[in-house]
Amino acid sequence: MSTGADCRFIQAADGTWTYELQNWPYGENPDYTSYGPFPKFDNAYRHLSDNHANPGGYRTIKHPDVTCPHDDLKRFDYPKDGLTHECRRCGDWLKR
Repeated sequence: MSTGADCRFIQAADGTWTYELQNWPYGENPDYTSYGPFPKFDNAYRHLSDNHANPGGYRTIKHPDVTCPHDDLKRFDYPKDGLTHECRRCGDWLKR
């Protein structure tokens, strides 16, 4: 079950990540708590998973000047829509 809290992962110009999680009551409260910075998207995502209830989804806001080499890939046994890898650095799903 998910909380329905708004969650957003935000990439900084140096490539690090933070995430913002909406404060209770979800959907009504305009305030967020920020966590990070983390060196990779995967570190931020794991912190969320290890320390908070499932918000039920998230969005990523990537910095326009940061490009990712997609050199830190995690393979999944059950491909989603033909996408077989997730980049731990930026969170993109890729077909490899």
